[in-house]
Amino acid sequence: SNRVINNIKLSLFWAFFYNVIGIILATGAFYFAGIKLNPMIGALAMSLSSFCVVTNALTINFFKVKRDKDESCSLVNPNCTKAKQAMLELEQENINEEIKEINENKESNMELVLKVNGMMCGHCEARVNKVIGAIDGVVSVNASHEKNKVTIVTNKEIDKKVFVDAITNEGYDVVE
Repeated sequence: SNRVINNIKLSLFWAFFYNVIGIILATGAFYFAGIKLNPMIGALAMSLSSFCVVTNALTINFFKVKRDKDESCSLVNPNCTKAKQAMLELEQENINEEIKEINENKESNMELVLKVNGMMCGHCEARVNKVIGAIDGVVSVNASHEKNKVTIVTNKEIDKKVFVDAITNEGYDVVE
């Protein structure tokens, strides 16, 4: 971004400088000294000014960012597969820690297993885990896209429809 800003400033400086000189010549300010500007030369000079600014802007394409291999895939870069996986793992760990705390405080747990179609990756699992984990009374949740099932452990009785609706709202199909 610094390179782009510097390029813009440089282009503005040279365009301004070039046009100030061209305007002074075009107005005939130096006519008394015998310096005149032919309109054809003025038109050519104006085109050349635009050409120089555009060419200068295109030099940004030659700029290459130097990165270490370890830095090219970080949590800051959301397009990186490793970064996505790390964020999903971190989010899953947070959900599991919260659920473990609840689990330690409760003694009687109930388990419910739902068959869910449409989950295709770890991201899908994380979405389902997050939405089910947010429901009051859920002790643990484990979604598996490989097995097409979601295992839910609760510390109180919760209607199955609550879970089905939550999963369906995320765009997945619950098979009864």
